[in-house]
Amino acid sequence: MKWLPAILLAIVVPGTGVLSAADASNAESSDTQDLIFLAPKHPLFIRLHITINGRGFRELPDVLSESLFAALDADTDGKLDEKEAERIPPRARFRDALQSTPIKFEEIDRNANEQIEPAELRAFVRESVGNPLSLQRGADRRRLDVGLFGRFDNNDDGMVTHEEILATRRRLAQRDIDDDETLSAMEFTPLMPQAGTDTAAGGSLLIALDNSRWQSDVAFKLMRYYDSDQAGNGMKRRLQRRELGISQQAFDRLDKNGNGELGLAELTPFVQEPIPHLELLIELQTKGRPRLKITPLKNDSDVTIMPERRGRLRLMISGIEILLDTERARVRAFDDRQMFKLRFLQSDADKNGYLDENEFGGLQLPRAQFKAVDRNQDGMVQRAEVTAYVNQQSSLTRHQAKLTVAKDGKSLFETLDKNIDRRLSPREFQTAMVQLREWDANGDGRLALTEVPNKYKLTFGVGESLLFSGPEMAANQVNMQARRPAEDQSAPVWFQKMDRNRDGDISRREFLGPRATFEKIDRDGDGLIDVEEAAQVDQNAGGSQNSRQTPAGETSTSESVDASTSP
Repeated sequence: MKWLPAILLAIVVPGTGVLSAADASNAESSDTQDLIFLAPKHPLFIRLHITINGRGFRELPDVLSESLFAALDADTDGKLDEKEAERIPPRARFRDALQSTPIKFEEIDRNANEQIEPAELRAFVRESVGNPLSLQRGADRRRLDVGLFGRFDNNDDGMVTHEEILATRRRLAQRDIDDDETLSAMEFTPLMPQAGTDTAAGGSLLIALDNSRWQSDVAFKLMRYYDSDQAGNGMKRRLQRRELGISQQAFDRLDKNGNGELGLAELTPFVQEPIPHLELLIELQTKGRPRLKITPLKNDSDVTIMPERRGRLRLMISGIEILLDTERARVRAFDDRQMFKLRFLQSDADKNGYLDENEFGGLQLPRAQFKAVDRNQDGMVQRAEVTAYVNQQSSLTRHQAKLTVAKDGKSLFETLDKNIDRRLSPREFQTAMVQLREWDANGDGRLALTEVPNKYKLTFGVGESLLFSGPEMAANQVNMQARRPAEDQSAPVWFQKMDRNRDGDISRREFLGPRATFEKIDRDGDGLIDVEEAAQVDQNAGGSQNSRQTPAGETSTSESVDASTSP
């Protein structure tokens, strides 16, 4: 278990109030988010204080409620009647644009006075929104690493050697579906851990907790990963101070029986109220030009903080690199309004300043009905009504702060794929340990999974418009399809013809001549003919551009070489 890569556990700490830099040490404020990072030596407790446009992220549902009420209150009388309430989004719509089951009026009108007041809508929105911080796993370029490393590690000793890598290529030959003697990322896909498992995405895992009954589970995970006495006899289910990386004073306060170890019951209170090793103030500004500001408030001596451009921050923790960054939503409210303003003008065929039911379809408003947009029910959709509808729909997911965590940096597969064609050739298997030499920290000629650099990226942002969510707008995944580069024009023509998979080498199988000739050309005896070895054949024969010697020893023009070497 000790060589497992780092795991991220996110713990949501409920609280109230608005944080400023002056009182950021108050862990109960409405913008507090605690993280536990399971670093190799001991867990690292990180406390984030997140504000968006100057307000704590836990206030975002209330901001949404206020804007939603203003949009629905057509007669501006400070309350919603049953007709105005028909446009209240259903609970699930706050998280899924595909949900359309309407909400019942009496579900929100809790005092049964036949009107919905701001406080009642606010309560409904809070329940519908759920956690105001959405924790997500990002597209992981390094998800393949664990499965690939496990295949390389033939004897399951947590180490990979040159011999094991070569043996792996022979063993995985049956996965070469297109029979081109290379293994693409697509062909490696069955080796990848299933999404949602602890080993998926290189061992990273996000767990959001908003109920203390789950915190004992987190304490158990700490024991699982930091119990140094598991050898053969299972866990002792106790942790010492060095395994937690906390001060002696803090440890003594938790060690109720004074035995120098913490059991589950003693560790759980620490998980509920952790003492952070690192504390940061995250200030997001989404109005106008989006920007990020990160202010370190506290850090232990083993945490190195390096400011980056555009407000980003890079952390070095026990040899693990973490980049803190922000993202700009693909589509902002302004973009929404501008696009549908243009569509309105295009759809208004008779140029009378409004859309009837026949013209309405030209707006291409996802899952919108004419009656839902026609706010005053006069049978005409005005541009102001389209703008009001777009604003309402666009704002529904912008009530949430978003933290996306993904492994970053060059993956094991990408490092081996020297020519970046998304597949591993026989040559790349042979030179694997040369490519991985810089990762071999102790220089023993073997690679441990713990030596594979761990880089994480934590990206802060806000939810995106529901108008453009759903499967059709899902982020593009890493292209797993292999791509074959063009022929090497500097190589002899016969080489280009024989190198059918265009990996820059000719294997024994691709070579069209006798074995003896192949072995003569393959001077280093590695089972592959490279461009330099092929060029040496022509140099020895004194060939020219139009007169070359084929591997079979026959002199011919380039045309006859082409004919004799065509697949």
